[in-house]
Amino acid sequence: MAGKIHHWKHGWIPLDAFARNVLAERKKKHEADRRERYAAHLKATAGKRAAMEQRYLDHQNRLAAKKRPSLALRTTAPRSSRLPAGDKLLGALKADGGFTYNPEKGTLVQVGTVDGVAVARPGTERIVGKGDVSREDFANAVADVIESHGDEFSKGAMLGGWYSEDRDAYMVEVTDVFPDRASAVKAGRERNQEGVFDLKTGDFIDTGGTGDQHPTLTLGNSAILNHPYVDPISNVDSSFSAAADTTVQLIAPSTGPGQKFWPDGVPAIKDVGVFNARDGARLAEAWTVANRLMAGYEALEPNVTSKLVSIAAANGGYMDGLKNKLKTPDSLARKLFTKAPTKGLTPTQYGAKIGDALRYTMIAPSDSFAAGTQSVLDSFRKRGYVVDVENTWTIPNATYRGVNTNLSKDGQTFEVQFHTPESIAVKRVNHKLYKVARSTTATPDEVSAANAAMETNAATLTIPPSVATIR
Repeated sequence: MAGKIHHWKHGWIPLDAFARNVLAERKKKHEADRRERYAAHLKATAGKRAAMEQRYLDHQNRLAAKKRPSLALRTTAPRSSRLPAGDKLLGALKADGGFTYNPEKGTLVQVGTVDGVAVARPGTERIVGKGDVSREDFANAVADVIESHGDEFSKGAMLGGWYSEDRDAYMVEVTDVFPDRASAVKAGRERNQEGVFDLKTGDFIDTGGTGDQHPTLTLGNSAILNHPYVDPISNVDSSFSAAADTTVQLIAPSTGPGQKFWPDGVPAIKDVGVFNARDGARLAEAWTVANRLMAGYEALEPNVTSKLVSIAAANGGYMDGLKNKLKTPDSLARKLFTKAPTKGLTPTQYGAKIGDALRYTMIAPSDSFAAGTQSVLDSFRKRGYVVDVENTWTIPNATYRGVNTNLSKDGQTFEVQFHTPESIAVKRVNHKLYKVARSTTATPDEVSAANAAMETNAATLTIPPSVATIR
């Protein structure tokens, strides 16, 4: 039969159909053979391929470390095995009390082996662990700090570290190395640093600052700032209940341990005196409440500080005055002791209303001020905090310009003030003028001049874009 072929199974079929069937069967068999050979190849080369992949990952890490020095602190292994350098840095802190580390080279700078003077860069201070921090946690924290400042380190900046006895914490900050003492001291004074460190000699050179970053804007407002004002609060006797007290009344107050009516276990506190037994009981209560509150805020502080520093940096800003963020127990006890009676409250009752035992100031440029402020508030709201906002930028003719907030959760409240570099400078000058304006010894002309100066200073400020949208 022309054009057909006999198939043992299908009988007579057209030649073109037969050819398609043959080709399909061959293709199917070929595909099965190929899969089988590939599976055998994978099994035979599994070890070799794993080694090649690891070499590739190591190569990529070396390239990344050169591009971003911070990644030299990381490995392809789990986080728990990060970094031999973590041990070196922690060891240097424990042995010497501090270090200077070059993330670009991954080496510690040994005192006496290099020329230069180290000067801290304001606003970069970070806590990387408490006194009992583990090697793993310390290495992870340092690696994260270096990553966040990768650009600075790629341009030659160093990482400085030290142990803070006041905080029982290990601290790090970005540090610039200057070629000589003269330029370093000049930079240290401009940056308001307490001192600079000579890497060649190991000398600490005092530069007279406070360590906090501050704007350099100066506002001259006559000699009114030199008025010897008297603060009406501190000018009042501490014993507001003296008239009603039936116990023995001292002519002069007791001011420290061992004196009549002074409570046991309470140290001498500046500007605090007791006149009678009732005062002594109130001071004992204030001291107990102050220590309980501060223990809670000291536990809360590290996480809050870290979050605020991170958000500030992301918005081109910095945290100002971090060294004073926590009140001391003495300071809080004095506030509870002196102010609670004026409000008809006990120290315990007044302590529940305290919102500034932990307080912060964030400085951000005008163009990113609204976004940075809102980012902080949104972040803590997501954490379950109740946020109260007072935005005086929106109040006409206000002599204080800024955003003051109280953030509360689980019975704890802390304060964050938000400023531009210009508004914080005005605040500092106006605060002195405010004390003159409320002084009991200032003349009417002096009060009027102080109020006018505050208004003039505040009027020099430019309102940041979108500031009215902060909620």
